[in-house]
Amino acid sequence: ASTKAAQGCSSKPSDNPDIADTPSAVVYSKALSRLSIMSELSACRDKGLLPILWELFPGHPNLLPAFETAAPLGPRYVRKPRLSREGANVALFDGGVAIEETDGAYGGGAPIFQAMANLPEFDGHRPVCGVWVVDHEPAGLGLREDTRRITGNLSRFVPHFFR
Repeated sequence: ASTKAAQGCSSKPSDNPDIADTPSAVVYSKALSRLSIMSELSACRDKGLLPILWELFPGHPNLLPAFETAAPLGPRYVRKPRLSREGANVALFDGGVAIEETDGAYGGGAPIFQAMANLPEFDGHRPVCGVWVVDHEPAGLGLREDTRRITGNLSRFVPHFFR
């Protein structure tokens, strides 16, 4: 992997001696050693990292199984572009048949395949929580919800800022 790509991620665990040997620092180091050379931005958001993390830490409670092919997942899975955002070009499969898909500008390149996790439903709405971490500390929480199973850029979004 490119150390230049590693430097592009602002939260590089090995930069902090207090956490250099924590599991996240080890994941970061091992994962970067397996990544192909890519742009600084891609190294921080490429979904191609998900199958690598699953390979390094199978069964981890904070990961969903992810692979470069759908076969290990059986008939129920999600197909995602390696580089995308806000639910673009995502497809949900059940019984090997697409049951919901989104369009977008990110469909090029080889996708990744991930186990499908059912989102809780409240009055027909499915929320997804996202946490922003700055300097290894939680800094914000975003709640995005939609009536669809794939949240997108038009889904309702409520940010929360922590002090």
